[in-house]
Amino acid sequence: MAFRKRREALRAILSSTTCVRPGSVYDATSIRIAEHLGFEVGMFGGSVASLAVLGDPDSRPPVPPASPSRTRCCRSPLDKTGRN
Repeated sequence: MAFRKRREALRAILSSTTCVRPGSVYDATSIRIAEHLGFEVGMFGGSVASLAVLGDPDSRPPVPPASPSRTRCCRSPLDKTGRN
């Protein structure tokens, strides 16, 4: 399929009002398999790209943990037993 037809097909899918579930792909073989299984769209995730390019999975956490100085206690300061 020519690139122009691919772009037009993707734009038609994205502009529709239906929910589309993409198949997770990571190489040409998985794209062919996803297409054969009936997926309309393939998704190449960031961690998959990192694994494919670097040969090592993305090991950083998606959100940095909260620093202890910014963490708040949920208990009342008057309750010394820890019960509510």
